[in-house]
Amino acid sequence: MKKVIHRAVALAFFCFGLLVIFLLNPILSYAHSTTYKNITIYYNGALDENLTKVIDLSLSSVSNAKIYSADIKSDLCLNEGIYPKIVKTILGDDVFTAFSNKIVVLGEKSSEFNRFHKWEKELKYSQFLSHALMHNLQYKKHGILGANPVGRHPNWRWEGYVEYEILGDLLSLEELVTIIQDPASNDYDWINLTEEEGTVKRHIIYMALVKYGFEILNWDYEQLMGTKIGEEELLNRLISTYSKE
Repeated sequence: MKKVIHRAVALAFFCFGLLVIFLLNPILSYAHSTTYKNITIYYNGALDENLTKVIDLSLSSVSNAKIYSADIKSDLCLNEGIYPKIVKTILGDDVFTAFSNKIVVLGEKSSEFNRFHKWEKELKYSQFLSHALMHNLQYKKHGILGANPVGRHPNWRWEGYVEYEILGDLLSLEELVTIIQDPASNDYDWINLTEEEGTVKRHIIYMALVKYGFEILNWDYEQLMGTKIGEEELLNRLISTYSKE
């Protein structure tokens, strides 16, 4: 019986090791790769000639982030072949999935420049690529043990920081509080912030909390990630300061 258990455990570790190798080496699943600036693109079919322009927009968007590092290197895995299907099965569905230095596109490409389709919406490609790049930067800064999910940072800090860097300048805190207090919308309703950009209401709440921390409480990044103030307490402070009621 012990031999059977030992063999089962050994087989499980072996399979897990193969899965890790597979996820960390997308080149095993794609026919082609090419590098543009500090992003390696993995693909099977013809490469969209406008993709490099989208990458430029995204790199520009994250270049002023508080944790930006010019030597970041990311792997961009397009939604082609088996690799994104396996990532989706393991990590769940999303617009883009980011882990380690990997960015996996799960949306469907559009014929329109800087657009793609997901969840019956036409979304701005560079917004979500920027979002994923920010998660790569978080991983680079915190390392495998300090980055989520292992790092166990509350979502309002982890996701809120990323949304702040990408979307934080679009609306004032007063405008964000108005959205937060709207009783007609739920946490995971999609909210358009501009004609092209948007996110779910829950992420708008996270972003507003981070914006309040940086711009009103004068936190730096380390203070944000280390604060003992909870989400509910900070949200109450924010609403009491900017509520029009």
